[in-house]
Amino acid sequence: MSIKLKLDLHRADTIWLIEKLYLYLDVVEKALDESRRTDVERISSFEPVSENDLGSQAEEWHAHELLFEIDFPSKARWSFIILVYTVFEIRTVALSEEMINRGLVIGRKFKKHPDGHVKAVRQFLPVEYRSTHVSKDIWSRLCDLRLVRNCIVHANGRPENVEKSKRHATLNVVRRTEGLSMNDDGYISLELKYCQDSVAVIKDFFDRVFTAAGFGPSETVVVRT
Repeated sequence: MSIKLKLDLHRADTIWLIEKLYLYLDVVEKALDESRRTDVERISSFEPVSENDLGSQAEEWHAHELLFEIDFPSKARWSFIILVYTVFEIRTVALSEEMINRGLVIGRKFKKHPDGHVKAVRQFLPVEYRSTHVSKDIWSRLCDLRLVRNCIVHANGRPENVEKSKRHATLNVVRRTEGLSMNDDGYISLELKYCQDSVAVIKDFFDRVFTAAGFGPSETVVVRT
């Protein structure tokens, strides 16, 4: 009996990056919580002795709510969604090159699509992968992620500033997606759950394609022969 180790380096690299997204998000959220707690302690430690002091403290609480409950979490999560989509773009291009190198796709290269990167990925993958192994729900969620990311990048997170042809679709995504909402000023607000779900959907996509294409495991497996 002999023992050998199995590990697909390409798959491992992709999954490693996705797992680091979860870790990065956890670090960011803990930093936000700690900053929020520190600011609450700062304001609470002040003991007002006059009407002016009470007014000043009220202004501090108002500023705290705007910064630590609304603005900072929203901006940090905006940045995170941009990062998630960037990882999806980079690793899908790398996946296309790897599939060509392994002879899994023959006679074509990855090409840009006028309707965006998700459509380009779908166009590149063999039909049995994109229709059988990657569900309609995953493709839909990836397209929605692209719309949210584009709104943040190109319209500063405000759907009203999105080009007219994409505005209605962007607003629909916000209305029907858990963890997304509009704030009082018309900007997209992201909850932690939406960030977590966005990482989960790209991981699900890659896992399904890797498995369907016959890639090996992303973690070292001991095989006894």
